[in-house]
Amino acid sequence: FDDEEQARRWLREPHSLLGGERPLEHMDTVAGTREVQTMLQSIEHSLPV
Repeated sequence: FDDEEQARRWLREPHSLLGGERPLEHMDTVAGTREVQTMLQSIEHSLPV
């Protein structure tokens, strides 16, 4: 992300790959946390999410 606010916004916005859940909500389980981590790694390496 370009800045901290953009990262915060991404964590709070619903995402279709998470069934419409917000990443912060999705991280309430170990499996959900791993899924969000995978998405963030894809973003970091400029891969499609």
